Amino acid sequence: SGWIGGPETFQTVSNASPYGLYDMAGNVAEWVADCYHDGYQGGAPLDGSAWIDAPGGPCDRQVKKGESWDHGATGIVTFFRGPKDPYHMASYMGFRCALDL
Repeated sequence: SGWIGGPETFQTVSNASPYGLYDMAGNVAEWVADCYHDGYQGGAPLDGSAWIDAPGGPCDRQVKKGESWDHGATGIVTFFRGPKDPYHMASYMGFRCALDL
């Protein structure tokens, strides 16, 4: 896709997020544990846990957060949220490992 950047291009002390994180947008779109819902009304957990109850049955669409290097500059945002088939595989899809402190 013409990507020529690398870690040395983005990871500097001056562009960390307020939480000290780097490269939260533009690497890969990330799978999260939530089932997709059109909005947050009607049962979203208030404690920050995953919303794993699907409307009307099994979870047939998972939530994909953010976008990747494959989606152009206007799509590279951390707040993007969209539905994807949970069996969808692509080089621009991944996940982020996290640890509660």
